[in-house]
Amino acid sequence: ITRFVDGLFESRNDLPTFKNHIRDFLVQSKEFSAQ
Repeated sequence: ITRFVDGLFESRNDLPTFKNHIRDFLVQSKEFSAQ
Protein backbone atom coordinates (compact mmCIF):
# COMPACT_ATOMS: atom_id res chain seq x y z
CA ILE A 1 0.00 0.00 0.00
CA THR A 2 2.80 2.46 0.81
CA ARG A 3 4.30 1.83 -2.63
CA PHE A 4 0.90 2.66 -4.14
CA VAL A 5 0.68 5.92 -2.19
CA ASP A 6 4.24 6.87 -3.17
CA GLY A 7 3.34 6.20 -6.79
CA LEU A 8 0.27 8.41 -6.51
CA PHE A 9 2.32 11.31 -5.15
CA GLU A 10 4.90 10.86 -7.91
CA SER A 11 2.31 10.63 -10.68
CA ARG A 12 -0.39 13.06 -9.59
CA ASN A 13 0.86 15.57 -12.16
CA ASP A 14 0.73 12.91 -14.89
CA LEU A 15 -2.87 11.82 -15.38
CA PRO A 16 -2.32 8.67 -17.53
CA THR A 17 0.25 7.37 -15.05
CA PHE A 18 -2.10 8.25 -12.20
CA LYS A 19 -4.92 6.25 -13.79
CA ASN A 20 -2.58 3.31 -14.34
CA HIS A 21 -1.67 3.35 -10.65
CA ILE A 22 -5.36 3.36 -9.67
CA ARG A 23 -6.11 0.46 -12.03
CA ASP A 24 -3.12 -1.57 -10.84
CA PHE A 25 -4.12 -0.95 -7.24
CA LEU A 26 -7.70 -2.09 -7.85
CA VAL A 27 -6.50 -5.24 -9.63
CA GLN A 28 -4.09 -6.04 -6.80
CA SER A 29 -6.73 -5.47 -4.13
CA LYS A 30 -9.17 -7.75 -5.97
CA GLU A 31 -6.51 -10.46 -6.19
CA PHE A 32 -5.67 -9.96 -2.52
CA SER A 33 -9.30 -10.18 -1.37
CA ALA A 34 -9.89 -13.26 -3.54
CA GLN A 35 -7.22 -15.21 -1.66
